[in-house]
Amino acid sequence: MKILIWIARIVVGVLFTLSGLIKANDPIGFSYKLEEYFEVFANKAQFYLDTHGSWFPDWLLELAVWKFHLLHDIALPFATILVVLEIVLGICILTGTKMKWVSSIALVLILFFTFLTFISWNYNLVRSCGCFGDAIKITPDQSFYKDLILLFFILLLFIYRRSINSLFEQTGDRVVLGVSILCSLLLVVYTYRHLPIIDFRPYAVGENIKENMIRVEGKKKFYYTLKNLKTGEEQEFSEYPKDVKNWKYISIRIEKITPGIDPKIEAFTIFDDDGNDLLPQILEDSAYTFMLISYDLEQLGEFEKEGKVAVGFKPTEKTKSQFEVLNAFAKEADKEGMKFMVLTASGIDYIGSFRHQMQTEYPFYGCDGTVLKTIIRANPGLVLMKNGEVLGQWHINDFPDFEDLMEDLNINYSKDL
Repeated sequence: MKILIWIARIVVGVLFTLSGLIKANDPIGFSYKLEEYFEVFANKAQFYLDTHGSWFPDWLLELAVWKFHLLHDIALPFATILVVLEIVLGICILTGTKMKWVSSIALVLILFFTFLTFISWNYNLVRSCGCFGDAIKITPDQSFYKDLILLFFILLLFIYRRSINSLFEQTGDRVVLGVSILCSLLLVVYTYRHLPIIDFRPYAVGENIKENMIRVEGKKKFYYTLKNLKTGEEQEFSEYPKDVKNWKYISIRIEKITPGIDPKIEAFTIFDDDGNDLLPQILEDSAYTFMLISYDLEQLGEFEKEGKVAVGFKPTEKTKSQFEVLNAFAKEADKEGMKFMVLTASGIDYIGSFRHQMQTEYPFYGCDGTVLKTIIRANPGLVLMKNGEVLGQWHINDFPDFEDLMEDLNINYSKDL
């Protein structure tokens, strides 16, 4: 039994710690995944409530809708708590620290995750579970079976929690607990205020967007079953025989040699005011192109509205100072023959009000909000491209100095231009 308990500790501890660290590397991405879960769950519960298509009472469905909407609205702080909790639990299970409490919390947490993955898999609601972020993508059914295995091991740890001894004394346990909480919190705060330390997304620095949008077709082998018109014998061929007139087609068998590969990037388009897709020419452009990503302009200040139409914009002090730097940066880029544009999912009226207030001279283009959230974990954030290759990404908190950037790119730059 001791060996089985140690196996359980290693499996659960390593998986919890690894999963937590991957999520801590990209807490915003994890919050987006939780938002997706809670939104589809709320919509599903609302559908059953409206159609009376469930045996659950209406009051329970109304409560579920309210709770899922609430969780959706607090997805980021909720994601932060889950990430820190997952890392701390994993480390504590490996070291045997505070197992009475740790095993109980781990059991509640795995029941929560198992519920999410089961609902997602059973109702086909979410394509990717997000357990290991963009680093390791697994389907909801795979994640559910993984959670069942973890549930078994955690139940084992919970049952025998009193017999598991810590590797350290009481003071050591406190140090392990405190250090793991502090370090995991610092990691989450750092990656939230900047960018992921390791970027697993197809828009990461060094990735080529053109190549990542290509679909690779799988190789197939065709076998034909033909009937000899003279003998009546049926035979399978990999190629049609030369005396084809003597044979009658019966059926075809297709054998996959190599599977096809779906593109890493799908549904990426950049639209101008006339609805033209500018992405193909941007990806082929040999000039340096700066794309300022701001999927939601409403996060940068307060819009004045007449009805649902934005007619004015009042920026925050932070936004005002940031765009003074951005506007100056864009002018320097224009002098160097570089392109500077903004990609946003906000409506035309929001764009107009924002541009008027912020005195932006560079163009704004439309793009899908989910795509923009995937490109960079910042609002706003800056992306540098050339020939479809991503050369740089910067959070607004790490915005580069133009002169220093030109030096890094080995471009002859003069302040007097």
